[in-house]
Amino acid sequence: MRKILYICLMLICSLNATAQRWQSNQHFHSEKLGMDLPYAIVLPADYNVESDKSYPVIYLTHGIGCTPEDWNDKYIQFENTLIQLEKEGLGDMIYVFPTGFNSYYSNTYDGKFPYMDMFIQEFIPFIDGKYRTIADREHRATIGFSMGGFGAMVLPLKNTDTFCFSAPLSMSVRTDEMYLDEPLKWWNEQWGSIFGGVDQEGEGRLTDYYKAHCPYYQFTKDNLDELSKVKWFLHCGDDEERLLIANEDLHIQMRENGYTHEYRVDNGGHTGKYWRLCLRDVLPYLEAIFYGSTEWKAEAEENEYMEPKSNQDG
Repeated sequence: MRKILYICLMLICSLNATAQRWQSNQHFHSEKLGMDLPYAIVLPADYNVESDKSYPVIYLTHGIGCTPEDWNDKYIQFENTLIQLEKEGLGDMIYVFPTGFNSYYSNTYDGKFPYMDMFIQEFIPFIDGKYRTIADREHRATIGFSMGGFGAMVLPLKNTDTFCFSAPLSMSVRTDEMYLDEPLKWWNEQWGSIFGGVDQEGEGRLTDYYKAHCPYYQFTKDNLDELSKVKWFLHCGDDEERLLIANEDLHIQMRENGYTHEYRVDNGGHTGKYWRLCLRDVLPYLEAIFYGSTEWKAEAEENEYMEPKSNQDG
């Protein structure tokens, strides 16, 4: 009788955990920003049953003008996508969806909004303290779309001792030439207010602070040893136009400078449907990194981009 009651209790707990996977409107207070920040989280289905088990954690960063909820809207459908992947064998992980405002997940050049400092020094320790994460860099990763793609890259790029993996999806990044062509109003609102060069035209926009955060200026041969600590997985749709050009240029630069990385281009544009497709690529690959799956490691080795040994495309 006791055994039957125990099994029933476990089933109830499991069902409750599954039913409450996407948890909205969680809150964290930041002293650095002087405000409460909402976030969402998805815990493993067995989180409330396996009370002593800890899990890898992925931070999923949203695009400009979005909120954490956009990860689970009718377009990206994160929870549904995750459940389907888990049915196909994806391992358990914790997924955290922070509020990014329009920050590009960076400190502002004037120091007035130290978003990245908050994220690294306050938010991650908060998550590690509140939930059963495996609190080390080898089990911590970022995935993001659009502006969040830049965030998913810049956070590990500036904090290689904190993250082991980065997957920018349709990353909002521009070549220098593209930045110089941005209309002044758009430049000020989206870029200048964060990286400096407000009201500037031409070369004045390419500030030292911008270069310290721009992937093109960071993925150099001089930084190869440091930035190669992180595994990079870039993904962009073939209908992205300017963003595809910018992401492709970065991929070529990384390859030419010797950075081992993954790069995917699939059919699609700047849409939730495309990012849902990306998750089906990225999450199993990331699971292999966290859990050491030999099957995915073998596939990764076949697809990694290395510095070409000849002038031929390979």
